[in-house]
Amino acid sequence: MVVLGGGVAGVMAAQRLEQQAGADLEVTLVARRAWGPVAPLLAPVAAGALDPRLALAPLRPRLRRARLVVAAVGAVDTVSRLVMLDGDEVRAGLAQARLPYDDLVLALGASPVHDLLALPFADVASAHALRERLAQALAAASVEDSPRKRRLLTTVVVLGASAAAASLAASLLTALRAATSDWPRLLPDEPRVVLVTAGPLLPGAPAALAAAVARALAARGVELRTDTTLTLAPDHVKLPGDERIETRTVIAAGGDHRAGLDP
Repeated sequence: MVVLGGGVAGVMAAQRLEQQAGADLEVTLVARRAWGPVAPLLAPVAAGALDPRLALAPLRPRLRRARLVVAAVGAVDTVSRLVMLDGDEVRAGLAQARLPYDDLVLALGASPVHDLLALPFADVASAHALRERLAQALAAASVEDSPRKRRLLTTVVVLGASAAAASLAASLLTALRAATSDWPRLLPDEPRVVLVTAGPLLPGAPAALAAAVARALAARGVELRTDTTLTLAPDHVKLPGDERIETRTVIAAGGDHRAGLDP
């Protein structure tokens, strides 16, 4: 069994196979790097509450008996049942160029459809970039005399229905409100975070859990729009019913299409 992808889903898949499969099943995890993100720590990184380096952990200690291959995935030959590997490790002779498999798990991640207008939130690098973007937005808002422009700069729209998206929305609003104390012109009630989902919140989770998360978000001040379509523009998000949210920061916290195999 070969699992492609060293992100959260890939590592969890390899761990689950280790737990549930017999000792005769050989599990191999293919990852571009020997370390990977710790999912629950990405939101604190984006919110400026955690050093980005602390949100990374080596993959090897997270696996018991699975084999770890550090290389990029170039292609998959489904006829010959071979994974073609690439990258510096392969070229240096540190990893094999072809990896045979009996069964294959694709956990290569996803990419947001709105990548031109929405900022990604998928790994430590993108979480750190969000931190920098929000710091710049606060600085820009602090020199604005217009309340409307300050609101525009301190409003964040998060796209995604996952637990990670919900955690990000709550963490960002808390951080933005706390940061207003450092900027004399900014008021604690000016930052606004809206979580928009195309379907239900936490799809696949028990209804009671999703309802509890929705209540927790509301208690923190996060606005929730579920089962909603939207149109993105550089300075606003348009929702059904002619609702318009003025913002310059839209975050895609959930992938919308499968990532490609090319490195």
